Amino acid sequence: MRIASLMLWLCCLTVPVVIAAFVIAIIERSREKVEHFIYLLLGAIGLVILQWLISMQTKCPLCITPVLAAKSCSKNKRARKFLGSYRLRVATNILTRNHFRCPYCSEPTELVARERRSKR
Repeated sequence: MRIASLMLWLCCLTVPVVIAAFVIAIIERSREKVEHFIYLLLGAIGLVILQWLISMQTKCPLCITPVLAAKSCSKNKRARKFLGSYRLRVATNILTRNHFRCPYCSEPTELVARERRSKR
């Protein structure tokens, strides 16, 4: 969950960087900067795909809905947004507080490692 949360934040931060690189490449009309932009764009696309694959595995223990994936399911009436996104609120809470509240069922969940069962 922490890795998926960190990757979601990285995806949100790379969008402005890619846009800025594109604007700079166009303004300066530099072939070298256009090549850097293309590499940055390909890296950002790869990061988004990897984040999407990992976030599909982050499920709420009660409703089994992926909390960090972009789903169009209806949200709980008490669910709140952070910077216009329910997923960013969940990701921020995971990274800073070590717990989150599912935006779909409103179940509070603390991130703790389970103990393994001993084989008999």
